[in-house]
Amino acid sequence: AKEDICYGIMVAKDLPRFRAKVEGSAFIIKIPDHGVFRFNTFGLAASFLSRHVAKDHKLREFLPAEWKFHALEQLNKQVPSRSQQSLAAIVIED
Repeated sequence: AKEDICYGIMVAKDLPRFRAKVEGSAFIIKIPDHGVFRFNTFGLAASFLSRHVAKDHKLREFLPAEWKFHALEQLNKQVPSRSQQSLAAIVIED
């Protein structure tokens, strides 16, 4: 039985977005210039991302962050007629 794999992005208000993949209950997140990290729960992934962005003093004012996972397939269903550019804008506004 192959586990469900879902691709998406981790987003939080005013913070950088990160590509992510959910494989079963594990979260796999790509951190630019650092590699790919695997977490057993969403909570661990979210606290890692908060610690990661906290290293940039310009981003600290936006913490604590409320991270959310947005599946790319779901977003595509909601906005079938729009371009990728407006899709990105919709995600950021959340």
